[in-house]
Amino acid sequence: MNAELERRRDELAALCRRFRGRRLEAFGSAAVGGFREETSDLDFLVEFQPPIEPGYVDRYFGVLESLEALFGRPVDLVVASAIKNPYFRESIERTKAVLYEEILRIAAKHGARNVRVFGSVVRGEADQASDVDFLAAVTRKM
Repeated sequence: MNAELERRRDELAALCRRFRGRRLEAFGSAAVGGFREETSDLDFLVEFQPPIEPGYVDRYFGVLESLEALFGRPVDLVVASAIKNPYFRESIERTKAVLYEEILRIAAKHGARNVRVFGSVVRGEADQASDVDFLAAVTRKM
């Protein structure tokens, strides 16, 4: 993954919390290699927390503009639920890398470590009624 993305994880997490992002992933050259500092844009996949309400468009453009300001380059921001083309979805699935996930933040707050999300969320098939499946090691002080 691109080193700049790794260095900015805390800022990306703050941005997601500000705009009610549930999950943010990089895909394409910044996630798997081939990124060119001089010419490449950044590709992100975002999933927002439900409900999708008035203000959704403001949240989308808030994330887009914040990412462009943070990295100083053009950004392509794709909403996961809007992908209808199976070939495009497949190409994203092959290269995506998680930068922020709300469930991981909540789990860590409660002492969970080594959290692994699985099921429909990972496959990109989740909707607002879906459960989130995860495994975690929980440490408690006795």
